[in-house]
Amino acid sequence: MKYLMCLALVISVVGCDQFKITPVDVTNQAIVGYWYGEKQVNEQGWQVWQRAYLHVREDGYAYYHNLLCRQYIDGTGTNSSELKLDYMPIKDLTPTTILLQKYPMTPKFQLTIGRWPNSEDQALQLDEFLLERKTASMETNVWRCGESDGEGLE
Repeated sequence: MKYLMCLALVISVVGCDQFKITPVDVTNQAIVGYWYGEKQVNEQGWQVWQRAYLHVREDGYAYYHNLLCRQYIDGTGTNSSELKLDYMPIKDLTPTTILLQKYPMTPKFQLTIGRWPNSEDQALQLDEFLLERKTASMETNVWRCGESDGEGLE
């Protein structure tokens, strides 16, 4: 019986917008804006392509999309992974981390900041990946890994 009561409480709290995380104030922070990076490397017999996009809005919400495509150099196998976080509140922002979470008791996503953007180069290092500032948003829903034709990203 206790289990059912706890389950009902969790379900009611998780789905209720009144319990939604309030984002931190990011007004006038250098991280606000559009960020994009792309890289290609050879790694232990794999050809690896990766794209990442981050949009931090003034209201404290962030959109993050990271696509990783891997193909054996000889073309015999492929795999991929993708993480897409659709405008989640920034629960905490420090010089070294961005913590995203929508509701209490739901998963948190921590992005590690390796380099904070400055006025000279306008670059942000996020999870060991260098992103450059962009002036406009990007359509990331069309991102996908290429076929085994060596293209990598489409």
